[in-house]
Amino acid sequence: MQKLIITTFVLTGLVFTLISSSCGTSKKASEIDMSESFKLHPSAYQTDFTAYDSDSTWKLSIRFGEEIVFTSKSEKINFRGKASPEIVAQGSNIVKVGAQNETHSLVITIDVAKCNKNGFVTDVQVQDLKTSTKIDFNGCGEYNGSPQLYDIWVLTDINDTEMQPELFRKQQPFMEINLKEKTIAGFGGCNDFNGEISFTYKKMSFGPIAATKIYCAEESKIEKDFFHILNAEPVIYLKKENRLILENSKGTLIFKKVD
Repeated sequence: MQKLIITTFVLTGLVFTLISSSCGTSKKASEIDMSESFKLHPSAYQTDFTAYDSDSTWKLSIRFGEEIVFTSKSEKINFRGKASPEIVAQGSNIVKVGAQNETHSLVITIDVAKCNKNGFVTDVQVQDLKTSTKIDFNGCGEYNGSPQLYDIWVLTDINDTEMQPELFRKQQPFMEINLKEKTIAGFGGCNDFNGEISFTYKKMSFGPIAATKIYCAEESKIEKDFFHILNAEPVIYLKKENRLILENSKGTLIFKKVD
C-alpha cells in the first residue's frame, strides 16, 4: 500500500506553502513503542477527517486549521504538526492540506473518488527532512464533521426571519448533533424528530428525517420550512463563535449554541 517516489509536489497555479510548527511529539519516533502509536490520535469524532490503509499499518487524523497527526507502524513515523490552510481545487472539491515539524513534512490529498461506504480516496506524501526521502501512502478516509458541531443548537432564524420564543407554545426548535453516532435529533417547533447525518468537506447531509405527526397550526408552517431546508440537499455549514449557519439553495438556518 505504499511506494517510494522522488517527484516534487506541485499544485498547478499555486505554491503550496507548508507551515512550520514547533509542535512535536514528546519523544523521538525511535523511542516510542510503535504498537501504541495509534493511541496518539484523538477519537474520530474529535477530528474533521481520519484515514487508514486497508491493512491498518498507518493512520491519519486532521483538525482543519489546527493539527495533523500521522503514524506509520511499518516506517516508524510518529508525526504531529500544525495544519496549513486547505487548498480546494476549483469545481472539484479535491482538498489538499499539509504540515511540517522538525523531522518530516506532509502533503495530503483528499480526492472526491469514493472508497468503502462513505470514504474518499486519500494520499499522504511524507518527506523525511534529513534524507529527503519521500514515501507515498494510499488509503481511504472519512469526513467526521467539525468537532465544534457536537452540541445542542437552538434555531434563531429561518431565511432572515427571527424565531421569537413566543411563537412556540412548547419551546423553540432545536437540534442536537451527535458526531459519535452520526445522528441528529431535536424538536422542530411542533414535532420531535431524528435522523442520520453524513459529511463531506464543510458540508453535511441528512438522511430522511423521521418526525412525529402532531399538527400545531402556525408552528407547523415554521417546522415545514425548517425540515424543507434540512431534507432538500446537502447544506454548507459555517460556525462563527457560538453561531451555526446552515445554507443551501432552499434557504438558510441560523442556530445558537446552548450554554
